[in-house]
Amino acid sequence: MPGAAEVEALARSLVQAQETGLGTEISTHVVYPNGDLVRVNVACEGGDVIVSDLSLGSVYLAEIGVHLSAQQRQRLQTEIAHYSCEYSKGRVFRRCSHDHIADTIALVANASRSVADYGLESKRQFDVDFRVTVIERLRNLVGHRLREREPVAGRSGRPYRVGGVILDRKEVAPIAFVEAFATRSIIGDRFMAFSDLRLNFDNVRMISVYDDRSEWPESDLRVLSQVSTVVGYSKSEPSFKALA
Repeated sequence: MPGAAEVEALARSLVQAQETGLGTEISTHVVYPNGDLVRVNVACEGGDVIVSDLSLGSVYLAEIGVHLSAQQRQRLQTEIAHYSCEYSKGRVFRRCSHDHIADTIALVANASRSVADYGLESKRQFDVDFRVTVIERLRNLVGHRLREREPVAGRSGRPYRVGGVILDRKEVAPIAFVEAFATRSIIGDRFMAFSDLRLNFDNVRMISVYDDRSEWPESDLRVLSQVSTVVGYSKSEPSFKALA
């Protein structure tokens, strides 16, 4: 069992500081959901010490495809205030005196992590809401031939829970697998699933429905088009009617 001094040394080894053009950047013991350590910056602005997260919490939101509404930003500002920090233009920061730099680093790091957590929860809810919207449109057109979250095995033997499975008129075999894409974060998983499923179901249509209320990179849509028919939600009804 390592002694207290050794454990303390190991813990301190995670904290590293380096000078940058913006100030002193410090890695902390706080971790974002993707496993990256939260980094904060300590700088002097107008005679004050400013500790900020350099907008890295907001960068994480962008990476997972979350764009906050004005109302969500206001709620997030309230959440950040619990850490005695501010949230403005995507940046978490707090002013402090020289004597309180250490505890301010901890506050800003945890506040930045809360930005990531808030975005992750918002994304989960957004994904669920969009999937339900797509499924309801499908249900209105194909009725009881729709199966939700049905486990289907690919050529590899791995089972995948497909968002919407459309059965033939005899309700014996599938004729289409439909997945909803609220954000781009699940493209990799769904690409792998469709690729595997196509090897077992070469006569089944693979359909990717994306939320076209937001702008999507053409590269993402091209990736999905390699394994499925890609359609924006606003234009999906004709495709769904063809399955009825």
